Amino acid sequence: MVVFLPIDRMLTSDDSGGTHASTSLPSTRPRRTRQSIISKLNDFVHRDYITDIVFYGFWLGFWVFMPPVILLGTLLLAVYDLITARGYRQPCGPVLVTGCDTGFGKALALALAERHWKVRPQ
Repeated sequence: MVVFLPIDRMLTSDDSGGTHASTSLPSTRPRRTRQSIISKLNDFVHRDYITDIVFYGFWLGFWVFMPPVILLGTLLLAVYDLITARGYRQPCGPVLVTGCDTGFGKALALALAERHWKVRPQ
C-alpha cells in the first residue's frame, strides 16, 4: 500500500520497527537554481585569480606598449614639424633677451637678429 503525504509530513521508521509521521524534511541534495548569464559572469570575474590576471595583465600591457607609442608619437611630431616649418621659424613678435652683454645672451640676440626677429636687448 502506498500512502502519499505532504512533503512536510514524511513517514519514517523508528528503532522499534514501527513507522510514524515526521515533520522534518528528508535530506536531499540542494536544488540547483538556474543562474542568469550575468550572474555566472559576475561569479567568474570576481574569482581571486581572475582579478589578479586582469590587474597584472593591464599593467604589463601598459608598460610594454606605451613606451613605443610615446616614442613613435614623438618621432612623428618631430618629422611633421621639420616638414611644415622646413627648419625655420617665422618671427611672431618681439623677443626680449636679458643678459645679452656677453656670453650666451649676446650670441642668442645676434642669431635671432640675423633671422629677422625683432630683438630688444635689455
